[in-house]
Amino acid sequence: DIYKKKSFLSGMKNKVAASSILNIKEETYIRDSLYNRGFDDELVPTSSKNLIKDGKLKTYLHSIYSAEKMHEQPTGNNFMISKGGISTTNLVVKPGRYRFDDMISNVKRGVYMIDTGDRPNESTGDLSAMVSVGYYVEDGEIK
Repeated sequence: DIYKKKSFLSGMKNKVAASSILNIKEETYIRDSLYNRGFDDELVPTSSKNLIKDGKLKTYLHSIYSAEKMHEQPTGNNFMISKGGISTTNLVVKPGRYRFDDMISNVKRGVYMIDTGDRPNESTGDLSAMVSVGYYVEDGEIK
């Protein structure tokens, strides 16, 4: 979707794409993870990399095909089991400055979502899904 210019992230490389406090890194090896992989399905080596650093989109994820279309290098992220073939190994979100309990205590009414079983729309970033694992939060307490 990036090279077809159908994604909201097209043209955003090295630009602010999220809050400046957001940092997401792909780690190819984390002890005991089921997602550790040394190479992708095209036998391109995987590598740890910053995806978003201080809110800026640092790289696109590529197969050999998409890398060639965008005149970039393959990133070792072509996994045939995922939609479109592009996926990640282990994603690590850098912790923020608030503890989990502090964040929940400030929620008047909401949902603490653990899993949807769905993915955001890859073109728009929108997520519309049923919560498959989650909890109702009211007045700062998980109910």
